[in-house]
Amino acid sequence: MTELYRAWTKGTGRDLPEGTILWVPLRAERIRVAPYSVLVKGIENIYPTALSAVKGYIDEFFTVDELYKLKDCIEGSSDLHVAFSEYKAPLDCTDDNGEPLIPYRCRGLENIAERKGLPARLVSYLPFDVACYLVSDCEKE
Repeated sequence: MTELYRAWTKGTGRDLPEGTILWVPLRAERIRVAPYSVLVKGIENIYPTALSAVKGYIDEFFTVDELYKLKDCIEGSSDLHVAFSEYKAPLDCTDDNGEPLIPYRCRGLENIAERKGLPARLVSYLPFDVACYLVSDCEKE
């Protein structure tokens, strides 16, 4: 079974905006955790026009290796803590109406990691790119 992870940090308003900061790995589409048929529940029933959004959404989860690299990088160089949730694939990537879940990078949210200062400094040491977004607690799942 394939495990996927969501990671977040509680911003205090000092170095990061106050609230829940969701971390998202950014990887080229050709670099996958596993085949989409293993990661996405019912992928064969998803309309071709929605498939791109679903693939983008599932690609925004961390692998265990990426998760611990993120934790080591952030917790090793700041007083921030990275919390996470584990998910067992395949994941349902559609809402209650059958519409695809939209990737965070397509929701019009500001990528805080692109700001100068702490977020950019922390993530510059990772061997992969990340984005981070200020989200509500219910959005981080």
